[in-house]
Amino acid sequence: MKVNKVEILLFILLLLLTLFLLNYLFHNTIVENVSKGFTSISTPFFSLRNYLNNLLVKEKVIYKINFLNEDLDSLIPLNYTIEGIYFFEIKKPGVILTTDNYFVGIAEHTGKFVYVKKWWYDEINVTIETDRFEIEAYIKNGKLYFDDKVDIQDAKVYYSKYMPYGLLLYRKGIVLGEIKDGVFVKNIPEISLKTKFVILENYVD
Repeated sequence: MKVNKVEILLFILLLLLTLFLLNYLFHNTIVENVSKGFTSISTPFFSLRNYLNNLLVKEKVIYKINFLNEDLDSLIPLNYTIEGIYFFEIKKPGVILTTDNYFVGIAEHTGKFVYVKKWWYDEINVTIETDRFEIEAYIKNGKLYFDDKVDIQDAKVYYSKYMPYGLLLYRKGIVLGEIKDGVFVKNIPEISLKTKFVILENYVD
C-alpha cells in the first residue's frame, strides 16, 4: 500500500496537536519530563568533554627556546596524518618547530583545533645558498622549483630569509635540506608521540 505524502503530513500534524493538548492538560509536565530525560542523557557527554578539555590544559608544558631567550608554551598535538598535524589551540599564526630545532611547518590559521601541513607536503618559499650565490625558490609537495633556469649541484636549502623568522632560522643553521649532486635531500624530522612542538608567533600582521 502506497502512503501519500499528504497523509503523512496530516498524521504528523495530528500527533503534534495531540501532544500540545496533552501537555496543556497536564500543565507542562510532559515537556518538563522530556527535558529532564534529554538532560540526563546528555550530561555524561558534557562531563566527558569538560574532562578532555581540562586534561589538555593540564598537560601543557613550558619549554625554553634558547635562541629566543623567552619561554614558549609547547603545543598540544591531537593527532597526526600523513600530510600534517592537528594541534589544540593556536592563538596566532606562526612557524612550527620541534624543541630539537627542526622546521615542521607553518600555522596559517588560528582556533581551538588547527591543522598544520608538514612543510614537505606544503608550498613554502625557500632560500638556496651555494658557495657562489644565493637564490630564492619554492617547495611544493616536497619538490624544489626555481623561477629561473639554474643548474645547482650542491647547496643548502633554508626557509626563505624574506619570511617571518627566516633570517633567524638561517643564522641558527636550521635547514630544510641540501642539494647533493643535483638531488634535493630533505631534512625531515622524526615525529613520534614524544615529539614536542612550539610555535614562533608571527610578529607581522
